[in-house]
Amino acid sequence: MNQRLVIDNFLGGLAPGRYIGDPQTQTDPSSAGWFPVHTAAPDSGLNEINVLQRGYQLDTITNVSAIVGDVKWVRSFSRTGGSYAYLLSVNDGASANKNVLHRLDMSSATVTNSGSWPHVLAANSDSLGLEFYTTSGTNYLYYAHGANLGRYDLNATFADTFKTTLGTTCLGETIPHPMVQGNGKLFIGNSNYSANTACIATLVDATFTETALDLSATQQIVRALEFNRNYLYIATASSSTSGSSYRSPAYLYIWDGVSSGWQEQYEFPEEDFTAIKAYNGQIYCWGRRGMYRFSGSGFDMIYPATAGPGYPSAVDISPNGFAYFKGTGNDGSAGIYAYGTPDPQLPPRMYRPYETNGGNALALFWANNTNFYCAYSSGDRLRRFSSSGASGYGTATWSTPMMKFPQPARLTSIQAFYQSLPTASAFTVSWTPNTSSAVVLMSVSTAGSTSQKMHINGCIDDIWQLSITHTAGKTPKILSLIAEYEFEQD
Repeated sequence: MNQRLVIDNFLGGLAPGRYIGDPQTQTDPSSAGWFPVHTAAPDSGLNEINVLQRGYQLDTITNVSAIVGDVKWVRSFSRTGGSYAYLLSVNDGASANKNVLHRLDMSSATVTNSGSWPHVLAANSDSLGLEFYTTSGTNYLYYAHGANLGRYDLNATFADTFKTTLGTTCLGETIPHPMVQGNGKLFIGNSNYSANTACIATLVDATFTETALDLSATQQIVRALEFNRNYLYIATASSSTSGSSYRSPAYLYIWDGVSSGWQEQYEFPEEDFTAIKAYNGQIYCWGRRGMYRFSGSGFDMIYPATAGPGYPSAVDISPNGFAYFKGTGNDGSAGIYAYGTPDPQLPPRMYRPYETNGGNALALFWANNTNFYCAYSSGDRLRRFSSSGASGYGTATWSTPMMKFPQPARLTSIQAFYQSLPTASAFTVSWTPNTSSAVVLMSVSTAGSTSQKMHINGCIDDIWQLSITHTAGKTPKILSLIAEYEFEQD
């Protein structure tokens, strides 16, 4: 007697392993790039919940060749006359090997390449940071480069050496300077020269304090900062003299921003942080082995995807509440992950909607609530994910986990339902047994069609999975997949 397997809910997210999860979840294949809900602005018409479709394709940026070096820090700001994102890079050898500050006009996806832009700084260093802060009623962009804290008035004036006493090294390790504002202060990750200890500097209006908070003596680097519910969260790591390895433990500190000492300290289950972010009122942490949620007393792993690289700008929150980060899955392939839910009544899940297209993604950010950008370490240093991108959709595969049946099950038919297929679009449906390669069951390419069914003979195993692979053209929009099967003894 025929049994039916109906897959019509694609909101289950990623399964942490090939044999874990129900058929509504997705394993983490190297060609991941499907998403059941687009995370563009809620009023854009692109939020088709529970419709399995490709993540947006990459588009080019005007004047992208003006970007020099690796962009590692990003902040965006909207004001009258335009909306801009600012990008701080470590130069890769051009322009006398300097750090460079760039400006992106988000309204036109254009890198400014005229006047004072790009703005070349005085030194080349990985001691960088970037944040907005209002001083004496004026909005400034503050930027760290080497031992200098500079600022830009968002109009025409740069003060590259506004302050010159930031720490740059600690036991041979380059010190990043993450920044965040909260309760009228700008908090800056720093190091205490004399004690070789990570510390927090503050800027209160125009008053700069180099060491407002000293941390534990074993902690020498402030990896990331986040302000949440009137407290500063500080992610730190110890360093080695080589600068290439870390001594456990790393810590998360909680400070009220006023007291002479921090209030709480928690050991992180990894040797180093890559980022922390406030999300839905909670603190989430990324390490080299996964994404974690801070429970208030410890850390719960959300998903074992290696996050990176180690810059806070590698994580951003979309306008409708997904946390995005670049990571590497269990299969060793890189992609861009999204954690969240399209409906507050549904639990958050992990998805992998975008590929990094072979490049090393250094920073991610949303601009103007509708455009998602990725900074790369080579080639075009900045790309935009867009529904009308110029580079086209590549191949991508969505796969169920391996499903275990009580006895060998013979697949008898497969049927796919989808929205009207765009012209020149195509996808396949495949069956894969536990110990063998995939068998293509059905190829779909008829423009305007909404369903296709194929009768099957010969696909038999007690463990198998189903896959959908987009092979050409615009993305199909899959509604459901129905497999009919029978047990051998039936």
